[in-house]
Order: sequence, then C-alpha cells, then structure tokens
Amino acid sequence: MLTKSKIMNRNRNIIWSLLLIALVFQGCKEDEPEIGEPFGKAEGLVATSWVVSQVFLVDEGNPSKPERDISQFYTSGTNLLEINFDADGSFSTVDGDGVNFFPQSGTWSFNDDFAPSSITLVSEGQTINSPLGGPTRISDNELKMNVQRFCSIDGEDQPVLGYRLVFLRKS
Repeated sequence: MLTKSKIMNRNRNIIWSLLLIALVFQGCKEDEPEIGEPFGKAEGLVATSWVVSQVFLVDEGNPSKPERDISQFYTSGTNLLEINFDADGSFSTVDGDGVNFFPQSGTWSFNDDFAPSSITLVSEGQTINSPLGGPTRISDNELKMNVQRFCSIDGEDQPVLGYRLVFLRKS
C-alpha cells in the first residue's frame, strides 16, 4: 500500500522528470533566423518601367464599388500606356491608346515610405493621389493604382468614378 510520503516522493520525481524533459527540449530548439531588412518599396517601383495590362471602370458612388473591365480600349492597340518612376522622385509617362490619366512628367512620393498605401503624383499644380492596390516590392510584377474622379456634392468633394489600373513590369 502506498503511504502519503511515497505518493509525495513519486509526484516530486514526476515533476522533476517533466521539468528535466522540458529543459532538454528547450535546449534543442533552433534559434529563429533573423528577418533582415525589409524590402525597399521605392526600389521595387523604380526598378523598371510599367506597362498597362488591365483597366477597370469603378463606380465609386456605389458602396459595393462594382467594376467593369474596359481593358480592350487600352490594350488592343500597339501603343500601351507606360509609366516610369525614377529614384530621384521624378516620373514620366508615354501615352498609349485610350485616356491617359497621368501628366507627362512630374514628381512622385509615397504617403509612407515603409508601408505605402498610396502614391502622389505632382505636375504643374496638378496633384493626383492614387491609392495602391498592392505592394511595390522588387519581387512584385504588378503595380495596381487607382485613379478617382471627384464631384462636389453638398459642398464636399466625393469620389464618383474611378479607374483601377494594373501595370506589368516592362521586360
């Protein structure tokens, strides 16, 4: 029959054994690798020119923001809209078929250099704040930009129409 002291000794031995096993397994745990420096967002943007591949018309006045693919008006010809961003903060465009939403040249900047959600293009007093539809890392082959058109509603500028443009890296 087990006495109280034997039960306590057995429980103490079990606890010490579990602690020893836990220490052994923790000592075998591999060190987590360092993540390193984050990808430069501007580096991905300026690495190459971008050529339009898709264009969608967006109803910005509707809360569900329905879209219509109008790519054939921009990609069916031989002249494709192209945009080039330079590391010095300048940009230039080459007109393509369809409406060019951007000025011929100017300066660009992100709203946040570490985690950009929009890009601002400035040219001769014209400012276009374009929300981004995804990251701009060097490993990303698509650049998604949104261009909105505004109307004054009750004295306040409201987006009513938008274009979602998808650019591919020019090879």
